Amino acid sequence: MLYRNSHAIGNPAATFGYNPWKYVLARHIFQFYSLLYPILASILCFSVCDVEFKNSGYKHLFLLPVNRNRIFACKLMFIIRTLILSITIAFLTFMATGYLLGALLPGYRFGDYQISAITLTFFIRLFLSLLAITMIQTALSLASRNFVIPTAFACLASFCALVMQRWEYIEYVPYHSGWNAFNGFAADHTSWITRVEYINAAYLCICLLICFFVFNKSRA
Repeated sequence: MLYRNSHAIGNPAATFGYNPWKYVLARHIFQFYSLLYPILASILCFSVCDVEFKNSGYKHLFLLPVNRNRIFACKLMFIIRTLILSITIAFLTFMATGYLLGALLPGYRFGDYQISAITLTFFIRLFLSLLAITMIQTALSLASRNFVIPTAFACLASFCALVMQRWEYIEYVPYHSGWNAFNGFAADHTSWITRVEYINAAYLCICLLICFFVFNKSRA
């Protein structure tokens, strides 16, 4: 970004006529988040499940004097905690990068725009969508015990969500939720509970039950 805008570095006279948070920074970064986060979530979910897929891991795990439900809950909490940490780092890094660009590109006037509310809304909605996606991916990982199937599904679903954005029922595809959040950011929406979040909550509950059933039925 600095290379493309090198003429404006330290030059207050080099102005930018639009909100630089949207059209200089988020325009590129948030699209990567919307496309790649579901794929990274699928890898995370499989990695958490893969520990028990090898060397009769389930047999050894279930021999421990610990309730299965507690083991399952700990795995889910680890995934959720990792997502929270990742989203928090992404949010703080985005804000810090914007203020740094504001110092390097004074003419773009990063400091003149109130962006924190809609940015926080975007990351909250992204996190809520990732909760639904991780439950789907965890269910696929537990059922298939194969790295290729859940990861390939996440890649295909993310690609389809990208190319089918104008489909009238696209809001029912959880892998499109990141793009929906990005569109909300571009439109200055600060509401982080919409119809999409209710749909994702339904996916979350259904897939959570599936994960719970598959995990408790695992033997080896």
